[in-house]
Amino acid sequence: STLSPSSAASDVYKRQAKYVLQLRGDKQTRILHIRGFENSTATIERELGFINTLRKYENMEVHTLISGQDLGGKNVNSTIRILNDNISLLKSVDVIYAYNDAIAIAAYDLLKKANTGHMPIIIGVDGMLGYKKGVNAVMEGTLAATVVYPTGGAKVIDVGMKIINHISVPKENLLSTILIDKSNVQAYYLQGQEIVELRQKINLLQQEKITQRNQYRQIVQLSLIHISEPTRPY
Repeated sequence: STLSPSSAASDVYKRQAKYVLQLRGDKQTRILHIRGFENSTATIERELGFINTLRKYENMEVHTLISGQDLGGKNVNSTIRILNDNISLLKSVDVIYAYNDAIAIAAYDLLKKANTGHMPIIIGVDGMLGYKKGVNAVMEGTLAATVVYPTGGAKVIDVGMKIINHISVPKENLLSTILIDKSNVQAYYLQGQEIVELRQKINLLQQEKITQRNQYRQIVQLSLIHISEPTRPY
């Protein structure tokens, strides 16, 4: 049994392409697709999923810009330089689609700084909570949408446990994706916050148990020392 991250990658871009079609309809639309630097299978299939979905629509014009080597969005400086060099292209499009939220947010920041008076629809991928992350950016109106890209961790455990217990599983397990926009971001954000708070409570309880265990050990050790001391005659 195998997971299919490439299928998920293609599905991410198909969802976003359909989202663009939903927003733009039959309007003439110039789209800037900022693709990943690496030529991995996932990157190529993401790109194909997006372009193949849109290419049959004559009103959709797609331009592709290759990002810098940004370590999966952890350091976007090289891409920011590329975007700066192509700022006229960013200003001229109706939609910007970036292969991760960090690049999408960087594009927004550059356009806002340029004060062009025109802000394209900007879409990213990752859908994480936190400062300068996708979900928060949708909440703030920086991004129009983001897609939660599945890592497959929980699915791996689930499939693995079924195999261990001799339960039949499909040969291919597709990883589902979720599109987050203004229609569902509030609910997703609150749900995410609840999960964060639950994790914090679990960590606090675990820390309390460790503290109690250490205190118990100290009491036992002190008791043993006291017992082992010879009794002094009066």
